[in-house]
Amino acid sequence: MSNKNRPTKDHSGIFHAPTSFHEYVVEAKQDVSQQQESTQDLTIFDVAFKKHNKEFADGRIFGGYDEEGRYYAVTVSPYFDQFESQIESGIRGVVNALKGKGYLTCSSCYGHPKRSMVTICFPSEETRSDFSKIIKKADIPTLDLTFKDTMVNVGVNLDKKGRVNFTKSLEFDHSFESHRKMEVDSFNETFFRSYDEYFFLQITLVDDYHPYINPIKFIRTIKYLPLKDKLLNQLESLVLSDEVPMFLQ
Repeated sequence: MSNKNRPTKDHSGIFHAPTSFHEYVVEAKQDVSQQQESTQDLTIFDVAFKKHNKEFADGRIFGGYDEEGRYYAVTVSPYFDQFESQIESGIRGVVNALKGKGYLTCSSCYGHPKRSMVTICFPSEETRSDFSKIIKKADIPTLDLTFKDTMVNVGVNLDKKGRVNFTKSLEFDHSFESHRKMEVDSFNETFFRSYDEYFFLQITLVDDYHPYINPIKFIRTIKYLPLKDKLLNQLESLVLSDEVPMFLQ
């Protein structure tokens, strides 16, 4: 991957493994062998404009489990008329505030009980950096920012009967330009944009830390966990305030 695709600055520790359902973002690309067996073509509307995620008894909203029992969630377009049904209620205020200001989100999770998270998509490193500075300046307790290069890590295909299936079995090398192009094309179709590139910013609150690996942040999370909804309200209010400009790109 070229240097221009690298984070300019990492505001917090990179998470080595996803710990929330909505970190899994679906790839709008067919598996070739499955495509040949199917009687129809897979389009972005089959993926990003359908209710593939469902609410479970514990309040989590995600797509389900693939053939090997691994859970996944599907990114839906903010222009999908049932978009809100795909967002967990606890994080919905933040997501809707961002949407109302013109920002595009591809991933979110309220956390049960820890780690609330939302990931925002930007067309350039500059726009991502400008937004990050505003959020960082607010100094909301437990808030961490992470720059991410890519979000796609779930495959989608059609079976012989034309049904949409999702899987975590596919392996992606995110350094491949072809993968990056596929990701850009998929998000452009999902968001009705024509960006040349995408740069991602993940915002987390009360993240889940190991007590021995990161004891200070672990204690911080325990301290603020009962106030998580209040912290989310602070973030929502910040986004709605004049501090955060409308995003019209």
